[in-house]
Amino acid sequence: MEVSSDHVRLSGRIIASTALNISDHGFEISENSDFSNPVTISLGSRTNPGRFFGETGGLKINTKYQWRPFLTIGSSRLTGETSSFATSPPSIIDFEPKQGLEGTIISIEGANFTNDIEVKIDGRPALITDKVLDNKLVVKVPPLKSNRFATVELFAQDTTLTFTDLFEYVVGKWDLLDQFVTSDYYSQTLNMRIGDQVLIGMGLKNFGLSSEMWLYDLTLGTWTSVPFAGTLAKKPFQAAPYFGGGNVLDKNGVVVNSNEFYKYENNQIVSVGITPFRLRRSIAFVWNNNLYIYGGELESGFKNLTIHKYDPSANLWSEIGTSPFPLDASYPYFQYLDNEYYINSNGEVIRHTPETTQWDVIANFPSAVLENGISQVIGNKAYIGIFEADRSLTEYDIDANTWLKKKAFPGSFLEETGGSWVYNGQLFLLKNQRIIERKPMNMWSFSPDEF
Repeated sequence: MEVSSDHVRLSGRIIASTALNISDHGFEISENSDFSNPVTISLGSRTNPGRFFGETGGLKINTKYQWRPFLTIGSSRLTGETSSFATSPPSIIDFEPKQGLEGTIISIEGANFTNDIEVKIDGRPALITDKVLDNKLVVKVPPLKSNRFATVELFAQDTTLTFTDLFEYVVGKWDLLDQFVTSDYYSQTLNMRIGDQVLIGMGLKNFGLSSEMWLYDLTLGTWTSVPFAGTLAKKPFQAAPYFGGGNVLDKNGVVVNSNEFYKYENNQIVSVGITPFRLRRSIAFVWNNNLYIYGGELESGFKNLTIHKYDPSANLWSEIGTSPFPLDASYPYFQYLDNEYYINSNGEVIRHTPETTQWDVIANFPSAVLENGISQVIGNKAYIGIFEADRSLTEYDIDANTWLKKKAFPGSFLEETGGSWVYNGQLFLLKNQRIIERKPMNMWSFSPDEF
């Protein structure tokens, strides 16, 4: 005998030494011992003795039943010994994944699922696309309506099973705003926010080095040109209000590294002098009013491990130690409270506090890490992704050390990022398309929790 929540498979045996003229045989199932209104499993006629099997569904869950075999010979109906069985209650274990877009396929694990079981997500029916035995359901998530966090419920007859964990819809609202002030496209640029202004420029303009600098007023939504008398450079270090270094062309047209050092203050760019190093693709942070420079490459191509510190009160550079591994601004990095965070090409998230020797691997990025993406912090969450040829965006809860997917960038995967910044709880991007069809940059805004 095999019993589940609403289904049973029974076996009986006809013992005889000769063939019989049996017009019907099978089983009777009843909730009471007098079999006054039984469920009958009729297997039809037969002549040979031996074992027989019958099954039925549609039984009540978590119910005790009486059952007995029967056979009909002529006008006589014979019944066998009465036995009993009890159907099982359905139960739930888990579902995965717990986050996704509408239409996501989730797998629900449990036991004793009935044939007529229903699934609702956020109180709305979810399509069951497959049922594997009685312990697994494959379900399609309905469209997002009003709740970002949705209950997952199973309904079997008069029993409701509700998961403690909620399904979280992937959310985030992208809005296309304005076109950039020129029809050119820029990449490998300087871009940093200083208060209510964003400074963008240098890098590559239409594949050539550019000295153009633009200031975007976040309150007025206007662009203005900013005079800059420095050397044309790409991949400079940047940490508001400072920037410098990067790749430049010398007078002979040879690519070298720059040691120029600038600061944006009082609505203008001023020279702060020169750095004691020449680096490209280095990482910069400002902490306790001091500037720190990590990683990058020397002109020789070797990776830089020396950590440089600039004290603006004394206008003094110093070397304060070394990093235990190479760091490169092409990969994500961000700052939160007193710590700096780096994600290397292997996806390791490394946390470091300036002027300490402590470097800790605290997490792993949940997908492949590519170059030239974004990494911006809003509150206690970092938004990382939109790498080259990749539109996906991931939210990292820094305090909880957890990851969530966000709504992917809706533009073309061929678009490059010409700048990114955070303002008033929103992420902003300048995106351009220069592959196949050259297009100017457009500004996008992203609200992480809207939908």
